[in-house]
Amino acid sequence: MYKISSGSLVRHGVRTLGFELRGGEKGLHRLLVSASVIVCGKENISSYAASPEGTVLILTSVDQMNRNNIFCSIFSVAESKKTPLIVYAQETVPHYFIALADQNAIPLVNAAMDPVYLKSRILFFLRGKIDHSAELHGTLLEVFGMGVFITGRSGIGKTECGLELLVRGHKLIADDLVEFTEERNGLIKGRCPDSIKCLMGVRGIGIVNINTLFGQNSVINETRLGLVAELKDCPDDSSTCAEKYRIFDTSVPLYSICARPRKNGDRVMCIERAVKLELERSTYN
Repeated sequence: MYKISSGSLVRHGVRTLGFELRGGEKGLHRLLVSASVIVCGKENISSYAASPEGTVLILTSVDQMNRNNIFCSIFSVAESKKTPLIVYAQETVPHYFIALADQNAIPLVNAAMDPVYLKSRILFFLRGKIDHSAELHGTLLEVFGMGVFITGRSGIGKTECGLELLVRGHKLIADDLVEFTEERNGLIKGRCPDSIKCLMGVRGIGIVNINTLFGQNSVINETRLGLVAELKDCPDDSSTCAEKYRIFDTSVPLYSICARPRKNGDRVMCIERAVKLELERSTYN
């Protein structure tokens, strides 16, 4: 388990989520030791008291008739819960709320953004930094022994590309949603959530069981990530490796693959060639 400071989260939020630090600057050293975030408004503010210690609070609204008393109660709970950060999901922050943040040295930011989206983005950041885990959309297979994560926009054909690779004898780990974790040696492992193991959602057909179609040996539990293949709408059939795909603190080769080549099978052959190239010039094994 890793730790980060609330200051790190605030800096990330300033860059990507429109955070504005409004108070509690002296508390930016507070540590986050778990990826825990709660959204509270005037209807469920009492649920904050039951949240785990060290939880980031996203506050959406409070009862205006009793606002100052509620703010005092929030900071009383925040101190006992060792709250590392309070996010006020409104355009303006009341001066009394800012004063309490300064008094209690609890960082306070505001961000005029949908609180559910805010929660998901903060959780994604915290899981990556603290748990070194993340759930990403795409298809993960093992090709010639190397983990290949197929990504791209919705509807571009990630699952269909994965099926084509399965037909050629490669192995599936996960389709649609992949769980990645970074180990302490920097290796990235990809696994499938239990609820969708062995399953693929094929456009126009529905959910299919890969074990039933290709046999028990066609699905494995996990693989080490070695390459990312991003399907793109390209003017030609070429594939390129001009970038690195960064996940956690590790970079892996990123290949751009033509999603709809002129010849059937060309995209999977491009992926296979990319894997062979990386196996030849790297120490993957």
